[in-house]
Formats: sequence, structure tokens, C-alpha cells
Amino acid sequence: MRDRVLPEIVQALWKREPLLQPGEPWQPDLDGRIGKLQPERWIDGDANKLQYAQAVQSGLYLWNDSLNASHELSQRITNETGSYLHGMMHRMEGDYPNASYWFRTAGSHPVASRIQNRVQSLVSGHKTIDKPNSLMNELIHLSEQSEWNPVYFTALVERACEAPESTVVRTLQAVQRIEVVLLLEYSYQVCCEESIFDYIV
Repeated sequence: MRDRVLPEIVQALWKREPLLQPGEPWQPDLDGRIGKLQPERWIDGDANKLQYAQAVQSGLYLWNDSLNASHELSQRITNETGSYLHGMMHRMEGDYPNASYWFRTAGSHPVASRIQNRVQSLVSGHKTIDKPNSLMNELIHLSEQSEWNPVYFTALVERACEAPESTVVRTLQAVQRIEVVLLLEYSYQVCCEESIFDYIV
């Protein structure tokens, strides 16, 4: 790990799922610790890796439900990961059209197939249920596609937030966690050539 505080932050966040529509940061003190990270020091002077290091910090803020801090970083990151994080932030604040715009800007992200596989595993235990247009059925349908579609998922989140059903909301939050985890893993691997999750116990 390139920053001694980073393992503690990841460990604190590891078991939680970022809320679909958080009102405030999950742990304000954790926000302060994320803010003290110095991602520019992780890259050994390689400017090409800086945006991925910043994406790690932005993703950690999202995991802590800290939308403003994440947005401050993601709007300056011009690669596909920055656009994806930017889209997630707007989805979590409830600005769904803006979220979809940024997901389209991100295009087909390098971790899209891995997100798809994880989501498919997550919902594989759910059977098709009563109403054909239910959110769970729609999520199952999404998981069966050839590649992850965050715009489609955003539409499901919007519907869930309009008429919350606890079981579906928990599943959607678990999907959102998959997105954050894989984006963090990818970004840290690019900038530091090791796994951000090696120190999880």
C-alpha cells in the first residue's frame, strides 16, 4: 500500500453498501481521513497515472456517501473511470438524467463485464417473481445481458427510490457496492500495480 492510512479506510468501508440516496456522509470522520490521502504521491511521478489515483479517492468518498467531495474530484477526471464515478454521484443525489449522461460519456468501461458477472451471481438466487415488471425481475433481466448497462440500472434505482421496497433497495445497494469495489480495484491497479484490497481481513 502506498499510503499507511489507506488500508484503515478500506477496512472501515469494506462491509457497507453505499446508499441509493444518501443525505450525508456515512462517517464524517472517515471523510476527513479520505481527504488527507495524497494520491499524487502514489504514482512515482507518472503523470499518466494521476487521474486513476484521484479516482481511488473519489470512489472512497462515494463509498462513504460523501457526494460533494466525490464530485469535486470526479468532474476533473477526464478518463472513463472519472465519468463513471461522476455518473454514480449524480445517481446517488437523484439527478438521473445527468447520471445517464455521464454513464454514456464513460462508454464501455474496462470493468463492465466483471460488474455484469458479479451482478449475475448476486441475483442468481432470486427466482422470477409475481409481477412481470417488478424491479427484481428487471434487475434479473439486466443481469442476463451481454454487458453491464449502468443507464438501465439508473432507471431501476429511480423507480426504487420513488416507491421503496426494502428487499429490492438492499439488492440495488449491493449492486452499487459492486460498482464501487470494482472501480476502486481497477483504478488502484492502474496507478499502483497492486490490489487495494490486499489488506482486508
